[in-house]
Amino acid sequence: MLVALACTMVGRAFDAFAHPSLAYVPFVVALFVLPAWYASGRLRGPWERHRWQLLGVQAVLTVVPFLLFGHHWVAGVSGLFAGLVLVLIPGRIAWPLYGALAVLEVVLWSAVGLPYEPRIASVTWLLVAFVNQSLVLFGLSRLADIVDNLDANRYALARAEVARQRLAATRHLQETVQHRLRRIGELLHAALGADSATSRRALVSDAGKVAREAGADARRLGLDLPDGAPASSSADLNAPVPPRLARGITIGVLVVYAAQYLVNVCVPFGSYRTGPATFLGAGIVAVVVVGLQLRHSGGEPDVRPPGWPWTLAALGVLSVAFYRSAGASSLLFLTFVAASGLLLIRHWSRWVLFAAVVVALPVLRLVDPSSETQSLAWSAYATAISTATSLLVYGLARLTRAADELHRTQIGLAEAARETERLRLARDAHDMLGLGLSTIALKTDLAAALLEQDPDRSHQETVQALHLTRLVDTDVEAVSGDRVSLTLATEAATARASLAAAAIQTEIEVEPAGPEADVFAPVLREAVTNVLRHSRASRCTIRLSQGGGAATLVVSNDGVTALAGGEPGRGLVNMSERLHAVRGNLNTRIDGNEFTLTAVVPCDGVRRDEQVAVLQR
Repeated sequence: MLVALACTMVGRAFDAFAHPSLAYVPFVVALFVLPAWYASGRLRGPWERHRWQLLGVQAVLTVVPFLLFGHHWVAGVSGLFAGLVLVLIPGRIAWPLYGALAVLEVVLWSAVGLPYEPRIASVTWLLVAFVNQSLVLFGLSRLADIVDNLDANRYALARAEVARQRLAATRHLQETVQHRLRRIGELLHAALGADSATSRRALVSDAGKVAREAGADARRLGLDLPDGAPASSSADLNAPVPPRLARGITIGVLVVYAAQYLVNVCVPFGSYRTGPATFLGAGIVAVVVVGLQLRHSGGEPDVRPPGWPWTLAALGVLSVAFYRSAGASSLLFLTFVAASGLLLIRHWSRWVLFAAVVVALPVLRLVDPSSETQSLAWSAYATAISTATSLLVYGLARLTRAADELHRTQIGLAEAARETERLRLARDAHDMLGLGLSTIALKTDLAAALLEQDPDRSHQETVQALHLTRLVDTDVEAVSGDRVSLTLATEAATARASLAAAAIQTEIEVEPAGPEADVFAPVLREAVTNVLRHSRASRCTIRLSQGGGAATLVVSNDGVTALAGGEPGRGLVNMSERLHAVRGNLNTRIDGNEFTLTAVVPCDGVRRDEQVAVLQR
């Protein structure tokens, strides 16, 4: 895009017509400063904050040269202001304003004097220069921005699909699992307070039945989530905009050049005269050339249309069809040959073809004895403008294909993300919820079976099942998140309720417990589970303190049994290994019937989010 702008600046600086002096050149350069700044994509902040002021500056720079130079001003440079209007103002306002600016362009030139005769040819050329200049800036800068945004947000659709799967999982778990967990808790809590063994057995058995139903629903999570195409369609992410925009701009460029071509071939000038056959032939050539160029510009990335060498050759032949009769002015379509060559040829020779085409017009004009414009300045002008036009058509096609390819990448990433997330959700639901619910069901069966033989053991199994119910209820939220995310506040509340249900006097001091304390949440969960499973405690104390550059969690109880004197359980071993990974440590101590667990984590050792991630994995 910047090369195309540079070429048009060179072309406008040389210009197609002779000037009394070079005083106009600084104004041409000044008019390109703001558009080049915007097109570079750098330091866009002032454009967002002061776009109206900057547009005002460009408007003044656009009008003043008409007052200073009159009909010796340069055609087409006003299109830079129109291009900025299109990129900075919303489309509903910008496009009507753009049409008004095109009309104003003709009015201004009519007021100061048209650059040449006949009038229709001059007006057409002025509009072509205006449209070409504005579309170079608008079309390429807008598409470049869209491609940059698609590239920067290539994972947006994947993230949206992951979020959709998680939302669906949350709804499924809330509807099918979470309300059953609450029902299980109610049944087990009622069983602990039941007066008769018959009522207790019925309540515990009902809780086991509900637990099995909830487990079956949890395991069906991967099957019950919505399937099919991602909910976020291409329209949601403006994916159709680049192709539609580029196609519209490309058609616009081709149409205005076709109009200029028809004027150059069909409008009489000097000794050149035309007839009905010329009108018909030129019209057919224009239509076919536009169709061929659209065929070359469209299609899939890296896929060339069938028979492209023949259509490229046909485009070249048609571009010179009226050269013998109308002269060099009929060679406008050669710029499309250069653009098509860049798009279709996969060899360095395409640049040779490009160079040959863009210099063909000035060379043929120089050797044409009937031409009135044979200066080197005009040749530089024609070469620069031909290069800019060729790059415009080529750039529109390439940017459109890049946008298409990026959007397909987004769709592919979204599909892969959806399947990966479905598998993760199904796995976590099975591991975290299905296993927990199955354990609850087994413990309720055991509690019911031991109700008469060993009432104390039956009571303990019921308490453990109730505690597991609360833990699994907490895990429901974690399953539909990006990872297990336990909080110390939640675990402390769960511990208080579960220990109270087991008739264990509890003292908890973990306030204030901010996010940095969550590193201890899985440690507290494991410690409380062990108290309920392996002790006969009547009292339990939980304290969190900080000092000496470290945070310390201490969990103690007075229920040491004969089984507690052996090797530590696997859960504590696993937790000790995880604490070591974050430069922490876990210690256990038995003093008579007192069991104390101490977990220490340095405050400055590892970032808290990293500590939590390691401990909770």
